Amino acid sequence: MADDPSTPPPRGPLPGWAPPPHAVGQSRFSLGVVVAALLVGIAAGAIIAGVVVLVSGDVLSRFGSHPVVGEHAEIAEDADTPKLGDCLSSQPALADLTTTDEVVPCKRLHKAEVVGVAEFPTLTVRPRDSQIDDYTSEACALSFRDYAGRDPDTTRYDFGAVVPDDKAWAAGDRRFWCLVDSRSEGTGVGSLRR
Repeated sequence: MADDPSTPPPRGPLPGWAPPPHAVGQSRFSLGVVVAALLVGIAAGAIIAGVVVLVSGDVLSRFGSHPVVGEHAEIAEDADTPKLGDCLSSQPALADLTTTDEVVPCKRLHKAEVVGVAEFPTLTVRPRDSQIDDYTSEACALSFRDYAGRDPDTTRYDFGAVVPDDKAWAAGDRRFWCLVDSRSEGTGVGSLRR
């Protein structure tokens, strides 16, 4: 009888055999759920990373991620250079501080304003860039507070330092200028001085 081709095969597991594993359709469903969960996790991670970058970018924009916005060539000690309160026709990164040629009245349209002039300590070896960043960041924030009467963290003004280049440093020039981008908040006309 078992060899009779007209007898249908038995349904279900054969006696002594375990039931078959779950059906193929269920396996595809489980794999689909896992893939969907993985994609949702990746998307959520990308969104969180984007928010972190935007927030940290806004915080860093006060000083920029690099507080030094430019370097100046060696300047003679007795040279006529921009002073505290001077407004400049060039933006901070392009300002020529070796002369007063770019100084303009603050009541006219300008691109930068000198909120501080300071010096590095007398060191024979130029500090690392990170040390220069730290020093100028603190010094320029203090200069801004004294000059404008406001905390720089409560404004949208961008500012940074113009420091001596390597050749100027080797010649003993330690001066640096703290400059505000006059167009970063407002019209670029008038002074920040309190």
